[in-house]
Amino acid sequence: MGRHIPRRAYRERPDDPARLQDRDAAAAAFRLKTAYYAGAGAVIGGLGGAFKFGPLGFVAGAALGYGVVFYLTKLFVEGGGALMGKIYHPHGESTPHKREYSEAQALALRGLFQEAIDCYETYVAEFPDDPEPYMGIARVYRDHLKRYDDAATWFRRARQAAGIDRGRELLVTREIIEVYMSKLRQPERAIPELARLADRFSGTREGDLAKVEIERIRAERLERPQA
Repeated sequence: MGRHIPRRAYRERPDDPARLQDRDAAAAAFRLKTAYYAGAGAVIGGLGGAFKFGPLGFVAGAALGYGVVFYLTKLFVEGGGALMGKIYHPHGESTPHKREYSEAQALALRGLFQEAIDCYETYVAEFPDDPEPYMGIARVYRDHLKRYDDAATWFRRARQAAGIDRGRELLVTREIIEVYMSKLRQPERAIPELARLADRFSGTREGDLAKVEIERIRAERLERPQA
């Protein structure tokens, strides 16, 4: 029997009638409130017009007061709604929402490591530019399955993802170095990654430390007795 691979389903769900009723009630309340404020504006405008121009002034002032207050109230409410939408549902120039991969993470926490990898791979297929699912696979291989070469391979794939930023590039490179240095205990294999780190982050603390580490590894190789 084949291994079950969890797949997320996106279903179109009809609106709940109760939610529709809530929307209708909110819309009715908004219309009632707008009419109330506009009516108050009509009274004030009408009294001002009557004071200055008599009965005709009352009619003109009431119409003007109603219209001005109505549109100002509507503009204020809709403008506030648009602002709150930008705050709670950012898009465009706002910081993009970071995707969560909780289904794969939950499988790993339950000890279903291969199933977690399979699930992450569905995310890789769906979001190939996002380095996070690649990194998730690499960490399952490293932390749970002890398949360190596979972990290094997937960390490299994460680094090649189009959506990786400078901070995550640094993180992934350091994790590859850690695999070679601490897990595989093959520091020579870490030299190309250290050289990359020194070059890509030249002038930073990480870049300077990478250069020092390269020299240390090479010195140890020279001091090692030949078999």
